[in-house]
Formats: sequence, structure tokens, C-alpha cells
Amino acid sequence: MKKEIFFQKREGKELKRKLGFTLIEVLISVAITSMAVVFIFTLFNRGNALFQQEIVLLDLQQNVRLAMDGMSREIRQATPLVNVSITGIPGNNMIQFNVIGANQKVAYFLNGSNQIIRQNPPGGADKILAHFIGNLTFSLNTNVITLGINATKTDNKGRVLIFSLNQKVRLRNE
Repeated sequence: MKKEIFFQKREGKELKRKLGFTLIEVLISVAITSMAVVFIFTLFNRGNALFQQEIVLLDLQQNVRLAMDGMSREIRQATPLVNVSITGIPGNNMIQFNVIGANQKVAYFLNGSNQIIRQNPPGGADKILAHFIGNLTFSLNTNVITLGINATKTDNKGRVLIFSLNQKVRLRNE
């Protein structure tokens, strides 16, 4: 329903004016809409940043879990305990043991580039198991070896993400 205001007659004609929004009302509605858009954009931006951070953390966790799984599986199959040696200064960061069915030593250690390396016997190729490793520890208690991995990675916003994993491995072949 249109509202109309009639003004005084001018020279025999009636002037009509339709009602609408004033300039102040338009400016206020634009300001409120702008604030709502900025708020929604800020929420979206924060959600996207958290999503990206979780992707980096997930990649770090997967990296550490794969390395831990491979090491624990192979250490579990090591020959008797007398052939397992844990060394490293500081913090016991290297382990050597014999592989079942072969007289070859395998070693796991943390290199200077923060990578876990699986070192094969002479003539074999070394394999990088994990990246972004801050600390790798091994400890031996009777027939149980405890493995510890601490990984650190910086995301694209400069936040430092940390993931730690420890696992106890009981030697099967004693």
C-alpha cells in the first residue's frame, strides 16, 4: 500500500510525493549491514585458519605415527636382547639391533636435519622415516623398550605445533 502526501496546489495542479527512506535511515542500514558482513568474514577467516592449522597438525601426527609403527614393528622382531644397544648423547637417541634371519644390524637414529633415519647394513640404502622431529629417545628396561618421539612444526601463520608419542615395545624373540 503506497502512502502519498499531497502538497498544496500550485497553479491548479496537485503535487504528489511518495514516502521513502531518508538519507540517515539508509546510512544506518548500510552501517549495520557492513558490520554484519565484517563479523561473518571474521568468523570465516578464523575458521579457515583453524582448519589450516589442523591440517598441518594432522600431517605431523601421521608422520610421527608411521615412523613409530615401523620402528616398533621391527624392534619387536629383533633377535635376543643381548644384541640390542641403545646409545646417544644426549638422551639415548640411537638404537641398534639384529634383524631376524640375518646377521645384519639395523639402526634408528635422529640425524642433524631433524629426521628419523633407518640405517641399513653396509651396502644398503638409508631411509628417512619422519621429518620435523625434535627429540627421539629409546630406553631399555629388562625386555621392554620404550620409544619416544617429539615432533615440532611451524604452520604458515608462524604458530608452533607440537606432537609427542611414546610406545612400549616388548621383544618377542628372547
